[in-house]
Amino acid sequence: MRKERRKKLYLGDSFQRNILLTVYLSVIIPVFLLISMLYLFVFKLIISKPSVSEVIILNLLTWVRKISLIILGITFLILFILRRIALKLTHRIVGPLYRLERELSERLIFDKKSPILIREKDILKSLLEKINKLLERKIL
Repeated sequence: MRKERRKKLYLGDSFQRNILLTVYLSVIIPVFLLISMLYLFVFKLIISKPSVSEVIILNLLTWVRKISLIILGITFLILFILRRIALKLTHRIVGPLYRLERELSERLIFDKKSPILIREKDILKSLLEKINKLLERKIL
């Protein structure tokens, strides 16, 4: 096993991109629905009570804007944290798959005999170890 640090977390792979997009949308869509429902609730409240003074309406709208901005700020903070976590997790899958594909192609083209390199934290570590054993049997 070889100790090697990954240089880039985002490889631009479609699998990794789809996972990140799913994470983003699963946070952004509910937040925008929540904010929209909050505004809709306030406007329905204002329309249903025409006797409410203008000062109360302005005060209520100011609070709704403040709450919406707080929710958006927290959302972007959560997205930043989730992005880091999702990048690390998907890279532990995509990185080894990319390396496995490249290494197997090299073995087919150049008749390379050395084992495929494995990182300690790779999620597919057991699969790569079994492929190395299989390659070892084929070589001997």
